[in-house]
Amino acid sequence: MKKNNTTCTVGKFFFLTALMATTGVLKAQHCDSIPNHLAGHYCLWPSYAIQLADGNILIGCCQDSLTTNDANQEHIPYLVKYYKISRYGATIIDSIAFEGPNFDMLGELKRLHTVDDKYSNLMIHRITANETCLNIKFLDDDLNFNEEKEVTFPIPEETSDGFFCILDSNDDIILTYWNWTESETCFARFGLDGTLKHTKAYHDSIMPLISTPGNNVFFEGMRQNGSNPLGYDYFGANIGSMMFFDEGTCWGFELDSLFNIRHRYELNDSISGYPNYYHYTINPYFDFMISQGDGTAYFSRNMQWQHDRWGTIIQKVNEYSEVLDEVSFQPCPRPMNVVKAINMEKDLDGNICYSFFGLDMDSCHYVATVKVDPDLNILWERYAMRMQAPYQEFMCEPTTMKVFSDGAVLVFGQTFAINWDFNNQFNPNNQPWLRGLFLTLMYDEVENVAELGNAFRPYLAYPNPVHDQICLHYSPDVQPKALELYDMKGRLIRKHNDNFEHFDMEGLLAGQYVLKVVFYDGTNYSEKIIKK
Repeated sequence: MKKNNTTCTVGKFFFLTALMATTGVLKAQHCDSIPNHLAGHYCLWPSYAIQLADGNILIGCCQDSLTTNDANQEHIPYLVKYYKISRYGATIIDSIAFEGPNFDMLGELKRLHTVDDKYSNLMIHRITANETCLNIKFLDDDLNFNEEKEVTFPIPEETSDGFFCILDSNDDIILTYWNWTESETCFARFGLDGTLKHTKAYHDSIMPLISTPGNNVFFEGMRQNGSNPLGYDYFGANIGSMMFFDEGTCWGFELDSLFNIRHRYELNDSISGYPNYYHYTINPYFDFMISQGDGTAYFSRNMQWQHDRWGTIIQKVNEYSEVLDEVSFQPCPRPMNVVKAINMEKDLDGNICYSFFGLDMDSCHYVATVKVDPDLNILWERYAMRMQAPYQEFMCEPTTMKVFSDGAVLVFGQTFAINWDFNNQFNPNNQPWLRGLFLTLMYDEVENVAELGNAFRPYLAYPNPVHDQICLHYSPDVQPKALELYDMKGRLIRKHNDNFEHFDMEGLLAGQYVLKVVFYDGTNYSEKIIKK
């Protein structure tokens, strides 16, 4: 893989935990923290994010209808929530919540491309009563609503069981829905006033129909792939085995502005032996596609070298679905290490940003983002350290990633703390789950290096705790100069001026140490290491 000596990208890593918004009626309210959340449920699920004109971030979340596990048995309704968060201070500026029946209001958060519109943020909700409708609310960056612009309009009846929408660069709402009666995948274009402009449908003999009983087809997403000419990507996966997710097909369609198919892609697995072979594993919710609009496309896929060692991969394919090139990521190649994709998007320069997170049952838990150019050369890799193992006190679960127009890459999801007895049973005493928001922000601003501390790094060090040897994996845009190990009194114990991929801990007493990684550009990072 070629090395690129571009400016070192830096990042900011922060947590917002235990967040809960009071219910609002078209009025933003400040967000309060509630210390006692609920047992055994997903309380908060962040799904959407946009960047506001002032650089701050607006996050959209859903919260289940739940009952507290305390003596009061308080009922909390299903809520769609929105948090305005300061980009650099990681504080809640404002919030608002909407109440509705469970899964009856699914929030979408979009931003108009019209720069002179004060009310340029859109909340798009599905409302199901006697008929299925879309409700669009317009609000400004301070969460003030323009009720005169609000519109509600009916959409096809077939969407009552599922739909997906995007806002394209023409500020039209592109709706994807599924007509299971006719076995069709349908597309529709609506104006912001509810005007239906165009529709098109494909039978499942042409385009896979999402999951119905006995049909393991998963829809992964739809996105705009270009504006000149205007086009869209529609992609998903067919799962061969619901139990193991170990074979199948990932597929994608490149569509024009009228939803005609420009190109169709299909990548198959070939499963022949187990466990010592190289293959791609199709896993629901973990496969993504980006097309170039010219018959070239990129697919991210999970990859399995052995039955207990996983990674992830980006493949570049041509219009015949032939793999032209690929780049793989397994930065922590340890047994029981599972790498799962979060999302993949293009930046304004045409580079591909790809986020994933790694989990094993020992120590290597991280959120990673990489940027590659159109030829799949790695420009940089960044790692947010570190999540706890699932049987420990605290963990993060990333849900998606967003690339902003200024080059920032936001990875976000939920945090939760739980009393988990891994050797016996899941949450045996029905202890509360404490949930909140988790955000990782990366951006190209080298002047903020001093502000970062040690939370975000251009390398990955594992395992930790360690027995005899620490392994290190580096981003290709940095060059290590020295590795230094200190005791907790600040005394230098060992130093490496070469062999930067490993650091020997053998012979040291059990306890805590500090590993310092020094780079030639003058930056350095330190982290606590536990020697067993």
